[in-house]
Amino acid sequence: MRYIDTLVTDGLQDIYLNWGTDLFGWDLPGSPSYSSDFRYLKELFAQYDIDPPFLANFWSNMMTIAGGLSLWIFCLTLKRCISQEDKKIRSLLERLSSGFLNFTMVQIYGGLDEILFYMILDMKTNRFNSAFSRISMTLAIIFAIFGIFLILVNFLIVHKYQKAKKDLKELEAFQKKYNYLELLYGDFNDSNYWSQSFFAFLTLRNILSSVIITILSNYKLLQLLLLVLMDGIILTFLLIKDPFKELKEKLAQYYFEVIALVVHISVLSLCIRDSEGNTSNDSFRRGVCQTIIYVNTFLIAGSAGFMFIEIYRTINKAYKQRKRRALNAVVGVAPCEVSTINPQNSIFMDQRLILETTQKQEQDQTTIEREQSLQNILPSRPSYSERNSPFRDAKDPRLFRNDEVLSYQQGVHIQKRVSSQPRDEQRRPAIVRPRADRQMQVRRGHSIFEVLE
Repeated sequence: MRYIDTLVTDGLQDIYLNWGTDLFGWDLPGSPSYSSDFRYLKELFAQYDIDPPFLANFWSNMMTIAGGLSLWIFCLTLKRCISQEDKKIRSLLERLSSGFLNFTMVQIYGGLDEILFYMILDMKTNRFNSAFSRISMTLAIIFAIFGIFLILVNFLIVHKYQKAKKDLKELEAFQKKYNYLELLYGDFNDSNYWSQSFFAFLTLRNILSSVIITILSNYKLLQLLLLVLMDGIILTFLLIKDPFKELKEKLAQYYFEVIALVVHISVLSLCIRDSEGNTSNDSFRRGVCQTIIYVNTFLIAGSAGFMFIEIYRTINKAYKQRKRRALNAVVGVAPCEVSTINPQNSIFMDQRLILETTQKQEQDQTTIEREQSLQNILPSRPSYSERNSPFRDAKDPRLFRNDEVLSYQQGVHIQKRVSSQPRDEQRRPAIVRPRADRQMQVRRGHSIFEVLE
């Protein structure tokens, strides 16, 4: 808000002057003179120690990005030099390389609004009459193109994820392929495409804010109206699409968006007073500026609070995982596999469990079907009367002793022939007693005429 041309109190102006956003304060070495290569900036931007060239303003961020990339390349190179047997060291290097790459992506992706901001200022003041001025503009264009490319990649990866989540096997293959880019889609609600693309929409909002502040610097009332409109759109998006999975992340985003909306509305009220010709330092202006100071304090305190909550959750989760591994080692149970992509995100653990359960159910169903087919194929066993009836068919395959023994072991059909002699040929001829000596006896499962061997 310090780049909006409006009258504020001395206390708020001091906060604007002392506000710093760089992680490390690395200045461009050499401190070259820009008077011959660039035109002077407007006082609105120059009073906050902003230089005309992009290279001078973004130098500290460039060194941070270069450090992250260097550490990522170092971890990958060291991982290739270590043998496959050292699984613990390779796993540690895998996590470190993933962390350094995500850190570098956040510096570029999250700082894309600053890249566009400094690039537009460079374009407005650059004379393009020296190698330094041309290099500065070239680097600005390269970073801007790479940042916009990341936004397109974000939308594309979310689209592929939405297609892959319909099949659990495709989802697991998607995870292995894009394990380094989980930052772009893993922390958001995957119920629909728009919710999971919230990170890209939030970055686009920041880019548009930078463009509005730099290009429309002479139209402060229009600037504030557009900023308030974008704040309302983001809050409506949060209410309708619900892009966050966890309550903490949802509350944090609402907290920051409400603070941004309050600040923009406050500055808008000051711009309206300025447009009416009222430039006096009255109670209304002092009250609005004091509100902005309080809100800025709440912003810093809230950011620190959410950061400590996240640190506590990370330590607590690591402690529980270590305790679980120790318990498994005592009882002799193999420890569960934990995703090495992002230990704080278990987005694929439920999918793996569902996949294993589904595969087991499919195997059980296949076994049942094979048993049913076995019952249909095997001939039924004849009764005692059928086997000993004088009217039996000698060619009946059921009368053969172990003619076909069908065994289904793991889906393999094994056919074994034991004997091909009919059962009646292996029995002695039956002797039927005369009627006078024949005893009438009805037994269960026997014929009414008892056949003696």
